[in-house]
Amino acid sequence: MAPQTLPRGLRNCNPLNIRKGDNWQGLAPQQTDASFCTFKTNAWGYRAAIRLIYRYQTVYKKNTIEKIISRWAPPEDRNNTKAYIKRVSQISGIAPNINFYVTNKEDACKLVRAMAIVENGEDWKSFIRPEEIAEGWNLAEL
Repeated sequence: MAPQTLPRGLRNCNPLNIRKGDNWQGLAPQQTDASFCTFKTNAWGYRAAIRLIYRYQTVYKKNTIEKIISRWAPPEDRNNTKAYIKRVSQISGIAPNINFYVTNKEDACKLVRAMAIVENGEDWKSFIRPEEIAEGWNLAEL
């Protein structure tokens, strides 16, 4: 059996699969993916995700998992948004409709870890390292 290839998000050090568009801090000098950002390290990818979720909360008032995921992975982009919301809620232990804030490090890290697992697949959750997520939160400087 051939070895498995890392999922796109992990190959790109972009565990939440952020699309190109913003000039994020920590981008790799070479952007090798046509659609998604490539970061220097996973921590920089997590930082971008946390900053993006922070923008969702401060600009668009998306303060629940349901509202964040509905914007992050909308059904019109061929996502199974309801399943994504349900799985992130299960993994994070945060109910889909309760308010929480990404400025709370513990909650932010739970949410981002759960989203990264959904984005990359359960088989890769050992690659979703809490210390890298915490480093990303620290880099976000919220």
